Amino acid sequence: MIKKERLYCLILAGICFFVYANTLKNSFVFDDIAAILESPSILHPLRFWTEPSQLLNSLCYFTVEFNPFLYHLLSIILHSLNSILVFFFLRIFFSVEASFLAACLFAAHPVHTEAVSWVSGKPYLILALFILVVLLIYNKATKSTISTPKTNHPLYILSLAIFSYFMISNYGFYFTFPIILAIVDIVLGRWRENWKLWIPFFCLMILRLLSAKSAILGRISAVANITGAEITQTINPIINFTVVFFSHLWLLLWPAKLTVYHEPIEFSRLMLNSGVIILILLGLIMPFIFKKQKEIFLGIAIFILFFAPIYSFLPVSSLVAERYIYFPSVSLSIFAAFLYEKYTKNHIRRRRIIGMSIFLFLMSVYAIRSIVRNRDWKDPESFWKATVKVSYKSPGAFNGMGLAYQEKREIQKAIQSFEKAISIQPGYVNAYNNLGNLYYESGKLQKAEAFFKKAIEINPKYFQAYNNLGNVYSDMGKKDEAIALYEKVLELNPEDPDAYFNLGNVYKGKGRTEEAISAFKKVIDINPRDAKALSNLGALYAIRGAREEAIASFNMAIQVDKKYAPAYFNLCRLYFDEEKYGLAIENCDKAAKLGYKIPPEFLKQLKTLVNEYP
Repeated sequence: MIKKERLYCLILAGICFFVYANTLKNSFVFDDIAAILESPSILHPLRFWTEPSQLLNSLCYFTVEFNPFLYHLLSIILHSLNSILVFFFLRIFFSVEASFLAACLFAAHPVHTEAVSWVSGKPYLILALFILVVLLIYNKATKSTISTPKTNHPLYILSLAIFSYFMISNYGFYFTFPIILAIVDIVLGRWRENWKLWIPFFCLMILRLLSAKSAILGRISAVANITGAEITQTINPIINFTVVFFSHLWLLLWPAKLTVYHEPIEFSRLMLNSGVIILILLGLIMPFIFKKQKEIFLGIAIFILFFAPIYSFLPVSSLVAERYIYFPSVSLSIFAAFLYEKYTKNHIRRRRIIGMSIFLFLMSVYAIRSIVRNRDWKDPESFWKATVKVSYKSPGAFNGMGLAYQEKREIQKAIQSFEKAISIQPGYVNAYNNLGNLYYESGKLQKAEAFFKKAIEINPKYFQAYNNLGNVYSDMGKKDEAIALYEKVLELNPEDPDAYFNLGNVYKGKGRTEEAISAFKKVIDINPRDAKALSNLGALYAIRGAREEAIASFNMAIQVDKKYAPAYFNLCRLYFDEEKYGLAIENCDKAAKLGYKIPPEFLKQLKTLVNEYP
C-alpha cells in the first residue's frame, strides 16, 4: 500500500508539472510589477519572516533577480505539494483509489490557474499548504490506535505551533480554521476525546482577531482607496453570502469564463431571492446530511466557512476571485471521492471502469482548459486582452489594459481604455490618476493637473495623486507647492520612496543641498538598490566637495545597475573637474555606449584635453 501511495504522489506531481509547464516562460503581470519588480522590500527577506510567499519571492530575487522562471517553478512545486496533501487528506475518509482520482481533479482543475500561473497568487498556495499540513499533523497526533491510544503531544504541539506562526500576520481566511478542524473531528466521531484540544486553537484565533482591528481597518481603507468607496459603507451580509457562494460554486463546476476581475456581479432580484431560499433550505437539511453522509457535510462546511471573511458588513476584498477558491475546491474533491467510492465499491468491475473513465475524461478536459488559460498569463498584453474579453464591464480591466498600452507607447489606445474605465465607474480613481500620468509624460501639464486634482477630489487619501501633482507643479516652477504636496504624501504614506526622491530633486533645484542629501539618503534607506537616488546623492556630495563620498555613491549606483548611464557620466564630470582626463573619457565612453547624450561641446573639450594630457 505504501508503494502504491508513493507512486500516486509521483503521478500527481507529474500532472501538475504537465499542466503548468507552459507557465515557466511567462513574465510578470499585473500585481507582480509592484510586488516584485518595483518593490524595495524584496531586498529585505528578513522582513518577511511571517509572510512565506513574500519571503520566497525575496529569496528568488537574490538567486535569479528578476528572471520569472524560478518564481513560476516554485508555484508549480507548491501546487504539486498541495495536490499530494489533498490526496492524504482525502485518505482520512476514503479509499486510496478514490482519494487519488479526486486529488487528480484538484491537480488539473482550471480554476487554480490564477493561484498557480500568477506569481502574486502564491499566498493562496501557501495558505492551502499550511492548512493541509496542520490538519494532517493534528489528525496524526489525535488518531487513536491500539498501539497509540492517547494523543501524541509533540505532534499536537507542532500543529499548534504552525497555526500560531501563521496567525501572526495571516488572520484573514485562517480564522475559520479552528472551526474546520473541529468539524473534521466531529465527522470522524472523535469530538468527545478531542474537544479540549480545540481550545488553544480557538483562543489563538480570538486573540488574533482582537489584535487585528487596525490591520482590518487598513484593509478596508485600501479597498476604498482603489474603488473610491466610503469606509463606512455597509453591505448586506446575506446578499454577500448568496453571491459569494453561488458565484464560486459556478466557477468550480463550470470554469469557462476565467478572469481576474469578476465584476460587475450581476444577479437579478429573482436569482438572489431564489439563492437565499436554497441556502436556507440547505441550512435546514444540514443535520440530515450530517446524519446520513458526514463526508458531504464536511465538504459543504469547508466551502461555506472558508469564504466567511467576505460576508462582512464592510468591503474588505473583492466578492469573487478564482484565487479564493484554491483551498475550498477541496470540497469538489470530497464530493468526487464520495461518489466514486459509493458507486464503485463492492460493485462489478464494469462500473469501476466506467467510474475511472469519467474521472479520466474530466481530468483531461480540466488539464486542457488549464493549459489554454495559462497562455493568458504569458505577458501583460495577453493578460489584459483576455481580461477585457471576459470582464468587458469591469473598470479595473480597462484600466489595466490602458497601462499595457501606455507601456507600449500606444497613447491613443491607452487614453481610450482609461476613459472607458471612467465611463463604467465615474469614481474609479486609478483611471483618473493614470490619465494624469499619461498627459504628464506627454508634456501636457495642465491636463495632467486637472486629472490629478480630480483623483484627489474623489479620494483625498489617494497619496499617489498628490505625488504626481507635485511633479506637475515642480515642472511648472511651483517648487513650494510641490514640496507641500510631497510632504502630504509622506503624511499619508511615511515610507514612500518616490516622495522622498522628488523632494530631493526639488531641494537640489532650490540649492538646499543638505535637505536634498537627507531626502536621497531616506530613499536609499528604503531601497538600497535605487540607482537614481545613489547617483543623485553622489552629485550632491560632489557639489559639497566630498569627493570620496561622491565616487562611492556613483560606483554603488553602477554596482546596482550596470546600465545606468547617468552614474558613469557623473563620474566622468567628477574626474574631469579633478583633471583626471583618462578616467573621465573612460566613463564618458561607457555612458555614451549606454545611450547617454553627451553634450557635444563638453565631449570636444574632453577629447582635446585627453590628447594634450594623456
